[in-house]
Amino acid sequence: MTSVGYGDLSTKNNIERLYVLALEFSGAIIFASVIAVITALVTAEDANARNKKEQLEMVMSFCETRQFSVKLGRRIRRHFRKFYEKKSMSAINEVKIFSELSIPLRKEVSAYLIESLMGTDSFFGKMSPHLWPFLIPMLRP
Repeated sequence: MTSVGYGDLSTKNNIERLYVLALEFSGAIIFASVIAVITALVTAEDANARNKKEQLEMVMSFCETRQFSVKLGRRIRRHFRKFYEKKSMSAINEVKIFSELSIPLRKEVSAYLIESLMGTDSFFGKMSPHLWPFLIPMLRP
């Protein structure tokens, strides 16, 4: 049990004792909840950061399995580290996510992505958005 004050206040009957017991119990629950939330915030990693880390670990495993020289392995890891830093959605498998969408939702997402990419360009922004789907296959390298 916990105590409050210097002992000058104390419970007199069973109702007061039950009230104090419930108050102490709820205080312990609130304290534990706050600690749990803080712990979760401190230890939680961004899903993308976790995926990047897994991808880099796979690259490292690849280098070790193939027994590359230390210098070559270092260059490969450095390449992928820079590669994942430059890409905004680096380790997320967008193709897989996109392919699992329903067709109407896929069309809506495509329209949004095309608008956000081409609508900001000075050349394409002046064109009708209805022409963009015809132009995109022609722009592929």
